[in-house]
Amino acid sequence: MALRTKPKRSTKRTNTKVSESMVNYEVLLPNDRPKLVNSLDEVIENIKNFSLELESYEEGDGDRYVDYVMENMSHYRAWYAYKDEKTGTYLFAPSKYIGYQDMTASKYVETYAYMDGRKTEKVLSEWFEMLDESEEDFDFLNRKLLAVFSATGKTINALFRINVLKREEDNELLEKDLVELIYKVFLGLSDESKALIKQKISNKI
Repeated sequence: MALRTKPKRSTKRTNTKVSESMVNYEVLLPNDRPKLVNSLDEVIENIKNFSLELESYEEGDGDRYVDYVMENMSHYRAWYAYKDEKTGTYLFAPSKYIGYQDMTASKYVETYAYMDGRKTEKVLSEWFEMLDESEEDFDFLNRKLLAVFSATGKTINALFRINVLKREEDNELLEKDLVELIYKVFLGLSDESKALIKQKISNKI
């Protein structure tokens, strides 16, 4: 049965609204407005950056922009899961943050008025799909996401959704990792072995 338990609220911090002076209410020129991501690599970098800013918030090292983004975590509904290829840790980030290029907490706050969650979820659906509560992985990722909220003392939105990479995207990432590994092994070979491999490849083409 899917767990949707809400973690206990921490007494360390409470949700706060960003002051009006922090928000850029001036009309931004088109070139300054946030642009939707064009590739999965951009999305993954945004997820990693959100996780770094979340970590700085948990350690009390975040600036006022980071604090604002994390203090409002309970408002975010669409969450995207990604398994870090180096650490094997699952990272999570909300759609509006990862759906725009080169996102940071300060950029998020200053350009929020120009963001549209419907647009980000649409573009992210090219690589991600929503995980149904009946699916095998839901309980596992649900626990992981709740642990993220528990660490910050925030409660998860009752309407939260977990999105994961589509299976084919998962396979593509594994293939990219394999290619990188083969290349590193190739670089470590002797010149004679490299020449032999090149010859074998040429004979197959």
